[in-house]
Amino acid sequence: MNVQENVITIGGSAQMIADYLRFAMNNLLFQRGVYPPNDFTPIEKYGIPIYMSQNHGVCEFFDKVLQKAEEWTSKKMVKSVIFVIHNVATKEIIERWDFQLKYEEGNPSADGTSQVSYKPLPKIQGEIRDVMRQITSTISFLPVLEQTCAFDVYIERDGGDLPEKWEEMPDVVISNSQTVKMRGFSTGIHELDTFVTYKLMP
Repeated sequence: MNVQENVITIGGSAQMIADYLRFAMNNLLFQRGVYPPNDFTPIEKYGIPIYMSQNHGVCEFFDKVLQKAEEWTSKKMVKSVIFVIHNVATKEIIERWDFQLKYEEGNPSADGTSQVSYKPLPKIQGEIRDVMRQITSTISFLPVLEQTCAFDVYIERDGGDLPEKWEEMPDVVISNSQTVKMRGFSTGIHELDTFVTYKLMP
């Protein structure tokens, strides 16, 4: 992770962000019932249980998307990563999770050519654990997803050409909705805030 003697490089910070996104989105797929429970296996991360998909297609999709998210985050190009859940039959988006990134000044590296953070790793992991716990508790008051649902992930970014076979992000607006902001966490280089917007049921 490029973390040595409590020095976190911008690449190591971007990897932490990508890891958090992978664990958070897998856990959401499990907790929101997008896939059957037996598709998941529990692991311990950040001192809490997290459910990870064993579906080959899902794992391959996350590998592809998060590899680019990590690369672009290290270049300070990513504004937000957006995880949406939509109704399979109607394509209507009924839930949207925004992972919004901000870029902190950090500290100059020893040779002055890059940016580093000296924030203790246990402190960062503790902040991430608090966010994950808050996400889990938030699930309890979100509307039950009774229809068959699927998911997608979009990356909102600044600058650069899209890779081949990538499409521009569509509008992901939810009508008659409410937004809840979670706690954030910081690596000392990247700061990430999590929001959920969900459709209010009649």
